[in-house]
Amino acid sequence: MDYLEYFSVARIESWIGWIFSFGFGSIFLGSPTLWRIISIFFAFSFATASIFILNQYFDRKGDHENKIKSNLPVASGRIALRRALVLFLSLIILCLFIVFLVDINLILLFLVYFALWTAYSGPLLHFKLCQSWILLFQG
Repeated sequence: MDYLEYFSVARIESWIGWIFSFGFGSIFLGSPTLWRIISIFFAFSFATASIFILNQYFDRKGDHENKIKSNLPVASGRIALRRALVLFLSLIILCLFIVFLVDINLILLFLVYFALWTAYSGPLLHFKLCQSWILLFQG
C-alpha cells in the first residue's frame, strides 16, 4: 500500500478556498494566540480532509465512470472502501478531539460544518444536485 494515497484521498491541493475562509474568519473574529490558530487550523484541515474522503466514498461510482475523476483514490480502488471510511472517521474524531481541547465552544460550529457538507454529498439529501445549494455552500 502506497501511503501517499492517504494524502491523495484528502485532496490537499483543493483546500485553498477552505484555508482562505479559515484565515479570514480567524482574523475577522479576533486575534487568537498562535497556539490556538495552529490547533484550530489542524482541526479544520482534518475536517476538510474527512469531508473530501466522504465525498469520494459517496461519489465513487460516478467518479469511476468520469474520465477526469476516475483516477481518484477511492474511485480507482487504490484505497478500499473500508479504509476510506476508517480514515474518514479517524479524521473526524481527531478533529473534534483537538477542538474539544482548544475551545469546546467551537464543537457546534464544526458539527454544523460536517452536517452541511455531508448533506451536500451524501445520498440522503444530496444537495450537490441542487444548483442553489452549491452557490450557498461555495459562496
